[in-house]
Amino acid sequence: MHPGNTLNDISIFNDAPAFVSAEALKPTTLIAIERDEFLAIVSSNPELICRMMRTVGGRVKSVMERLIYMMTDKAERRVCKVILMLSAEYGTVVPFTHQDIADMAGVSRETASRAIVHLQGAELIVPYRGSITIVNVQKLAQLFDDGDSAD
Repeated sequence: MHPGNTLNDISIFNDAPAFVSAEALKPTTLIAIERDEFLAIVSSNPELICRMMRTVGGRVKSVMERLIYMMTDKAERRVCKVILMLSAEYGTVVPFTHQDIADMAGVSRETASRAIVHLQGAELIVPYRGSITIVNVQKLAQLFDDGDSAD
C-alpha cells in the first residue's frame, strides 16, 4: 500500500463483515473512519468515490488475473509471477519469506522453495532470510513471458 490508499474499502458499501488484515513493514500512520462518517464524506465528494471505484476496479482486475494464472499456470511460473508482482511494488529487494510467496502463489512452501532455488541457480535472484533480491528483473520477466518453468 502507499500513502493515501484505503484498506477494506469494498465492505464499506455493503453490510457484510470484512475479513481484511494487513501488516506494516515500516512505521505507519493509520486513520480509522467509521462507516457512517465515511459515507457522509463520500456523498459530498463525488471525485472521491470515482477515485475509490478506480482503485477497487484495479483490485478486482488483479484478483481475476491471479485466479486465472493460478488455475492455468505451473507452480514455478506462479512463484515467478508473484516475485515479479512484488518487485513492481517493492523494487529489487522483495521483503517476503518463502512462506509468504507460497501463500500468494497458492503453492506449498516446499514448492515455492524449489522454484526459488531454481531461479537462484539461474542467477536471477538471491534469497536471503526474509527477503529475495532480484538480480535481473528483465531476465526474470522474460523467463515468465516465455512460458518456461524455473526448471
